[in-house]
Amino acid sequence: MSKPGACLFALIVLPLTLVLAQRQGGFGGGGYRAPKPEEAGLDREWDVDPDLTEDHFTFLRLRHNGDNDMGFTDYPRAERNFTRRLQELTSMEVNPVYINLEITDPKLFQHPFAFMSDMREVEFTEEEAEALRKYLLGGGFIMADDQWGDRAWEYVSPSMKLVFPDKEPVELDFKHPIFSCVFKLPYMPQVPSHDSAERWAMRGEDKHYELKGFEWEDEEAMDTPRFRAWYDDNGRMMMLVCHNNDIADGWEEESANPEFFKQYSEKLCFPLGINIIFYALTH
Repeated sequence: MSKPGACLFALIVLPLTLVLAQRQGGFGGGGYRAPKPEEAGLDREWDVDPDLTEDHFTFLRLRHNGDNDMGFTDYPRAERNFTRRLQELTSMEVNPVYINLEITDPKLFQHPFAFMSDMREVEFTEEEAEALRKYLLGGGFIMADDQWGDRAWEYVSPSMKLVFPDKEPVELDFKHPIFSCVFKLPYMPQVPSHDSAERWAMRGEDKHYELKGFEWEDEEAMDTPRFRAWYDDNGRMMMLVCHNNDIADGWEEESANPEFFKQYSEKLCFPLGINIIFYALTH
């Protein structure tokens, strides 16, 4: 792992002083230009402290073979908006240039936190499983998001068995500190894509699961949010799967409309993302 000292210090001293801005349309007061993938992160909005060039936090996404876009769901606006919120709302030194890597890239070991999305049909190779095992046991942490229904879990579970044959995931209840360590969430989060949220609102139904592309799943399999974690032998959380959730869509689509921002982005998605990073880097 690279030196996380400055990030850790910043996270430790910030917790109870943060307040989410109450602005209509997004934390920054409006929508954002979606950069082209090849340009993502290159239009810097701030500079890293020159004294902390080795200690800033960089948002890292891992590519994989689990869906048609190699795990780039919600990219790049999810990264763009979330890194901006980390910079604005915390005292962390945050790199404006977010990155993505192959699972087997040796540079992965320079980063204490990685993000994966939409592993609905993921199948790790032996080389990838070995790289993930070394990364996670060596102190790394992975947040996996946008997994829906039993079918996705039928891929995620055996793939993780290849990584950790002797470990089973632990399902978190709402008492776990990851839901309150910086921001106290009001309830167990479940976040659909913004278009599904609009369709539920049009139907007048108080439901929060994904509608598009999951017609084969029954309602019960989709309607219960689950947070499943793998721990090392010392009790340190190594990986968290946000199942039946699309937390990153609340980052990406913070400016989709005022109601989506108020109900999901502001209340659940940004707070939970910050909580997860705080918990991962301080445990």
